[in-house]
Amino acid sequence: MLGGRVSRAGLRRLATDVERACREADEVFPGRAVDRVEQAGERLIAAVAPHMGRRRLRERKPVKPTFLVINDIVERIGKGDVADLVAVSPPQWEALRRDGKIDPEIQIAIAKVGYGVFVKKGAARPDISSVEALKRSLLNARSIAFFPPLPGGRRGPTGAYQVRLVEQLGISADIKQKIVESSAPRPGQVISAPIFELVASGGAEIGVAMISDLLQAPEVDFVGPVPPEVRDFIVFTTGIPTIAREPAAAKAFIAFLTSPSSSSFLNSKGLEQP
Repeated sequence: MLGGRVSRAGLRRLATDVERACREADEVFPGRAVDRVEQAGERLIAAVAPHMGRRRLRERKPVKPTFLVINDIVERIGKGDVADLVAVSPPQWEALRRDGKIDPEIQIAIAKVGYGVFVKKGAARPDISSVEALKRSLLNARSIAFFPPLPGGRRGPTGAYQVRLVEQLGISADIKQKIVESSAPRPGQVISAPIFELVASGGAEIGVAMISDLLQAPEVDFVGPVPPEVRDFIVFTTGIPTIAREPAAAKAFIAFLTSPSSSSFLNSKGLEQP
C-alpha cells in the first residue's frame, strides 16, 4: 500500500494524474459504473506511487472500494469488518467514536454532495427553476421514482431526503399514489443504479438523486440541482477504523482529498469541498 508525505507540488501533479486515470477508465468501460470504479482504482495506485516520496508500493494490489448506504457502512464497521478508511455522516462518525470503532483524532470532512432532478434521456426537461416550479413539476408528473426503504424500515440518505423534500413542499398526500419505488440493487451494482434504470425504462417519469450519482448515469438526463431553498447536502466525514491495516495510507489519501488541488477533480464528479 502507500505511505509517506506528499509535497504541494506532488499533490498538484497527483490531481492531474488522478483525473487522467479516471478519464481513461471511462473510455475503457463506458457506461459500466462498477468496472469504471475498479479500473480507476487500479490506475489510481499507479498515479499515486510517484508522488509519495521515498516510500513506494511494497506490493501492487488493487484498491477495493465498497459502496454502501452509510447506515450499512456503520453496521459493518461496528461488527468488526476491516477497512482502512470510511466515509460516513458526522452523526454516524460520532456513534462509531463512542463505540471505540474509529480513531477519535481523525475526523475530517472531505466532501459534500447535493441533490438534483433527473428524467429519462431525451425527455422534456421540467421547470425546476424555483420552489413553486419544482412543486408544479412533481404534481404534474405521471409518476415519481423513490428509493425503497431499507430492511427494518430505515431509509438511506437520499431516500430520507426525498421524503423530507415532498413534506417541505407540502405535497406528500398529493403524490402518494404516484410514487414508484425502485428495486434493490443487484450483486455488483451501485446503490443508485436501480432508480436510474426505473426512469430510463419509463417506469417512472421523474426522480431526485445525489448529483454525484447523476453525473455517472448516462441513461438519464440531469435536469439541474434543486432550488436553494430546499437544498440539502450529504457531508462525507472520514474515519480511520481502530483495526485499520494501513492507517498511514488512509491519512495520505485524506490529505489529497482536502487539498486545494483536488477541488476541480471533486467538482467534476458532482462533489464539493465542504
